[in-house]
Amino acid sequence: MQKRNGNLYRALQMNIKELADEAGIDEYKFGYMDITKAELDKFAELVAAHEREECAKLCMEVRLTGAYFAKLIKARSKA
Repeated sequence: MQKRNGNLYRALQMNIKELADEAGIDEYKFGYMDITKAELDKFAELVAAHEREECAKLCMEVRLTGAYFAKLIKARSKA
């Protein structure tokens, strides 16, 4: 389980820059804390959606109940 959690953390870490770019935050603005509330809100939404997707993928690896919990997690994205 430790290796799986480490892989999840690395996957999220690698995607942080991509998510920040998608939210309109570039590394220079981030360095100077010149981020608008809208950019920060968008970034938070993107990170949460990415985390939900990764958690749902992990759930699918669990027999019997995994698909049920993955479906619940994905439903949160639509709420």
